[in-house]
Amino acid sequence: MTTYQRNLTAPPEDVDSVHDFLQTIWTENPEIPAKEKIRIETAIIELAANIILYSETTAGVIFNITVSTSKDNLEASISDNGELFSLELDSHIMPEDYAESGRGIPMVKSLVDKFEFDSSDGRNTWRIWKEFRS
Repeated sequence: MTTYQRNLTAPPEDVDSVHDFLQTIWTENPEIPAKEKIRIETAIIELAANIILYSETTAGVIFNITVSTSKDNLEASISDNGELFSLELDSHIMPEDYAESGRGIPMVKSLVDKFEFDSSDGRNTWRIWKEFRS
């Protein structure tokens, strides 16, 4: 398993920095199926965007992304210093068609095989797992 790690501070960094980080991983792991890359990247970008948008910090949010790849799967975690909160992932379902928000967590759940959230030790941590299917 190969592990990649990136620490980001927003601002000034934003989701473009996350895209660049993931592009490095995709370049170094061409065996990851394209459709899995799209699913994983969409999930990670959605989580990073929500962290940047909703973190309650006065000096900006500091977050760490760790991605581990193997020939069969990918595991990723994003940990941030935003305000700690409680979240029950299972209670989030896709909203009505015309709702203006609330699609992020249900979308991430639909894109990955496993999705967890933990808020402890001064950090919010989001974890996803995706098995590669041909």
